[in-house]
Amino acid sequence: MTKPDVSIVLGSYNRIDFLKLAIESARKETATIPHEILVVDGGSDDGSLEWLALQKDVVTIIQYNRGTFRDQPIERRSWGYFMNLVFKCAQADAVLMMSDDTIFHDGAVKNGLQFFRDQMATGKKIGAVPFYFHDVDSDPADTYKISQLFGHPFLNHGIYYKEALAQVGYADETTYVFFAADADICYKLIHAGYAVLPCPTALMLHCPTHPMRQVTTPSDRWLGDVTALVNKWGGILVDKDVKIVEGFTDIQTITYHDTSGLGKLFDEAIRTAQSGTTSGLSSTHNDVVIGQIDARLASILTTLNYVAKQQDMGLQQQNRQNDIYHLDWLAFWNEWKAFNRPYYRRMLSTWAIFMPLRWLKNRRKG
Repeated sequence: MTKPDVSIVLGSYNRIDFLKLAIESARKETATIPHEILVVDGGSDDGSLEWLALQKDVVTIIQYNRGTFRDQPIERRSWGYFMNLVFKCAQADAVLMMSDDTIFHDGAVKNGLQFFRDQMATGKKIGAVPFYFHDVDSDPADTYKISQLFGHPFLNHGIYYKEALAQVGYADETTYVFFAADADICYKLIHAGYAVLPCPTALMLHCPTHPMRQVTTPSDRWLGDVTALVNKWGGILVDKDVKIVEGFTDIQTITYHDTSGLGKLFDEAIRTAQSGTTSGLSSTHNDVVIGQIDARLASILTTLNYVAKQQDMGLQQQNRQNDIYHLDWLAFWNEWKAFNRPYYRRMLSTWAIFMPLRWLKNRRKG
């Protein structure tokens, strides 16, 4: 297998309408770049898992992170735990982390990879390349930013060097719940002598207004996580007496005027998500299930066709061995049935599954 040039990784949970935008954006940006896409899903119940199962170019890891199983609560895992699942599976040297509520501007991945390689070629020890992003309907117009904590830039979205990630032990899985874990990765890289250099030509859009965001993001943990970051790095990369202000991160900005209207892609996705919020299911859920039924029917037909061909080849070989070339049709039919009686039973059993699936598909369409 050819090693990909870039591994695009992301976490997702119950944002199927945004997830589709993110995956399609990644596909478009890597159409001419050897790549892989890896998603870790926290156990979505809005149709995301069913949809992901049909995406043959996406590797999906399911890590249930909510609810109960066998009458026991499922242990909640940290951001670091679930992102490490895809970080460690990534095969490329360049591991590009995006979110399920982001999309790329044209050329972002290509520009980011070229910047990463150019910096490495100069002899710099590059650990991470943050991409500049714009929060739709939140940031000032034409303003793209990268985040900093206590004077050090960190990566919300962008490229990690896989070798550097492995050297510093990937993400911290125990110290942080959600916030500051991404900053901690960059702190570890900086402390190990790697540079964190933002790429001003790799731009993304981030939409923080999905209806599920307030449900899934532990907003009460920001202060605790950032305090943990200061306790861990105080006297090393952070002043021990630094003042922590709730919700505050410093930023570096650049100006870019988007004439493409790319942000409008989120508008329809938000409307769709809002229409499905009360039921707990996305409005696209039925389409996803129908897609699964189609895939199942196609799989059954392919299997039947394959087995029939194998049986036919077996009969042909048997005929050649016995020099039987002129069987009349009745004799051939009786002999074939007797030879294949167990197969007929299997086929009829499969057909009994096939017909209800067809009925269910037609009913859902109706």
